[in-house]
Amino acid sequence: MLKVNIDVAAGYVNGLLGTVTGFDVNDDYEHVIMVKFDDSFNHKFDPFPLPFAIKPYKFRTRVAHKRYFIRKQYPLIHSWAINVHKVQGITLKKAIISLRCSSLFVKELSMALCTKDDETLIEDYHRSEDVEFYPNLAKKLV
Repeated sequence: MLKVNIDVAAGYVNGLLGTVTGFDVNDDYEHVIMVKFDDSFNHKFDPFPLPFAIKPYKFRTRVAHKRYFIRKQYPLIHSWAINVHKVQGITLKKAIISLRCSSLFVKELSMALCTKDDETLIEDYHRSEDVEFYPNLAKKLV
């Protein structure tokens, strides 16, 4: 997951999900991480067909009056799982949703985020009355 806004106009913004495809050295002899971003985060932009080169980013933190600490790192974090608050406002093509400790509102919201019913799986769900309420829910349960 991308952690900074690199190019807002092109859609490379904080929270964008993707897959690391490799490592390379760019023309400035900097080591870069190649990331193939998902096109599901923001539909107003074209899909991201090619891997994008992520360069190290300088983070600056003030530690005292006129004194700063600067660290240089890649603006990426692991995102095997994201919570319902992080996915508000995005649409996902595929999802595995765990409903172990969720309210009915969270269940409805989680299912509404997915564009394709056949690629959504729901784990840890055991309430039969909700299966009757949502006719398509039974086929998604794993």
